[in-house]
Amino acid sequence: MSKESLRKKIEEAKEKTKKAMTAKGVSAEMVIAVESLLLIIDIIVALFLEKKTRKNSSNSGLPPSRNEGPNGNRNKNIVRGDKLGAQIGHTRNISTQEVLTPQSCSNCQKDLGAVKATAQEDRRLIDIVYEVVTHTVTVETKECPDCGHINKGKFPAGMDGEVQYGNGIKTMIINFLVVQMMSLERAQEYFNGIIGRFISQAVMLKYIAQLSLSLESWEKRQIEKLMTAPAIVRAPQEGNWCH
Repeated sequence: MSKESLRKKIEEAKEKTKKAMTAKGVSAEMVIAVESLLLIIDIIVALFLEKKTRKNSSNSGLPPSRNEGPNGNRNKNIVRGDKLGAQIGHTRNISTQEVLTPQSCSNCQKDLGAVKATAQEDRRLIDIVYEVVTHTVTVETKECPDCGHINKGKFPAGMDGEVQYGNGIKTMIINFLVVQMMSLERAQEYFNGIIGRFISQAVMLKYIAQLSLSLESWEKRQIEKLMTAPAIVRAPQEGNWCH
């Protein structure tokens, strides 16, 4: 499932939910609760999906031959594409397809190159391969030959220290600590095994705090909606009360 198709399914689900609630006359507080849930889903999708386009001959300097299968083998039709339906950080979902066809009859050796296939059978191999991407920026210092002024290049925004971590690692940290409820020590051990570095617990907690701050305005708006709702009802098992 691609990123676009996932977005489309979410929008379709929203429309169906709104129509169903309108048709059945759902209470205002229930509408607010459902809208809040849908908004949370949008936020999760925005956090965990990242657009990444695979390079080919149409969008880069790669020759068209690089789009074909290995060694130009016409017996293997390989199609590659980045499908970002459930992308976490910079981990790409790559779907490949390989078609193998018999070239000659195993009984009488007749050439089958022009013979149409009568049946197909699929088998799938699923694996996960991690990519650790390290980007080094070098800033040079130059002295003006005319006035002797020392000029130093500027690092890009976000590169404030000797080492920093990208959005892929930040997203995985939030997923491990908030969603998977992994301990800080286990998260440290995991990243040490992947990137060869222990990420400090303070840094990981900082990313959680940044996420909380980014959702602060949204949370405030939802609280205001709830407080101005005509009624707030608690489920019977929790005790009955209303405003």
